[in-house]
Amino acid sequence: MTINTPLKQLFILAILIACSSVLWLNQWHQVGFTRTPITFPPVSTWWRDMFLLLIPLVLVVWVGSALAQRVAERFARRFSPSMQIVLVAVILGGLTTATILIVENSRIVRTGIGNELTFLANICGSLYPNGNRFLELLQSALPLNQAGRYHILIQDGLNLILLNGGISLLMILLYEGIPRRSVMDMILNRKAVVESAQHSNA
Repeated sequence: MTINTPLKQLFILAILIACSSVLWLNQWHQVGFTRTPITFPPVSTWWRDMFLLLIPLVLVVWVGSALAQRVAERFARRFSPSMQIVLVAVILGGLTTATILIVENSRIVRTGIGNELTFLANICGSLYPNGNRFLELLQSALPLNQAGRYHILIQDGLNLILLNGGISLLMILLYEGIPRRSVMDMILNRKAVVESAQHSNA
């Protein structure tokens, strides 16, 4: 995806990322920390969260596509077309994940995933009764509640960057396909290997 990609395609990608991220975080918050699902107070619906995320995600996807295009053009000689596609997916996955985490951690924008984060941070001590080294490191530098909040937020981010990067990669392949040059390179390389094997056998 580049800056010249039609806005319709960028908008569809933003919708998929917003919807998938909210649904994933809802499920992860419920079952990712305890053996039995956690029941959160019904403060917000995932539909509302998705619409709140959609506007910033559309902007971030557009900016990320422009940034990825510049990076790909700058390092075009160093990266193969397939590596450029992976680079675009990583950039889009990282930027969209950062945006979602900012909204989730915001105390001004009251989202359902943000309320779940606050709830989990308040019971963080019961989530890790046997201790957690990374959490202990955060607690040594930050207040207890804030350390738990960032600990859960980082786990959310690690999950989301894989999810959003994967969605971006699939959509890029769907829209633009596998680069022809990389396919031709594979064919030529395979042909060269076969020819060298034949010469060595002769």
